[in-house]
Amino acid sequence: TLAGETAIVTLLARIFQVMLGLGLLLVVAGSLLEIAGDGQLPEQTVPASEVPRLLLEGDGDALLTLGILVFLAGPVLGVLALAISYFRSGDRRSGVLALLVLVIVGSVPLIRLLRGG
Repeated sequence: TLAGETAIVTLLARIFQVMLGLGLLLVVAGSLLEIAGDGQLPEQTVPASEVPRLLLEGDGDALLTLGILVFLAGPVLGVLALAISYFRSGDRRSGVLALLVLVIVGSVPLIRLLRGG
């Protein structure tokens, strides 16, 4: 229905607004923290496994990395929202296709992790 389509478009727009805003805030905060610390813009990201520990230490590169991860999570959450919307509306085929996209996207980092890369 048109109302259902409008609702999902509104939800997707909101997801992207929030993720973009949060990611931008984290990237700017991380950059400012690095500039305040050593006068230089951040030049590197940190491994995702190190982000929590380094955030607790107040590391600007970790904050920047978290911001980038938030940017990357936005489209994933958008596709997940689409899948849920499709299943709720009874469109199982489109829901399964959306989930398949998530499996493919999610398998790439998992394969790299298992291969040690």
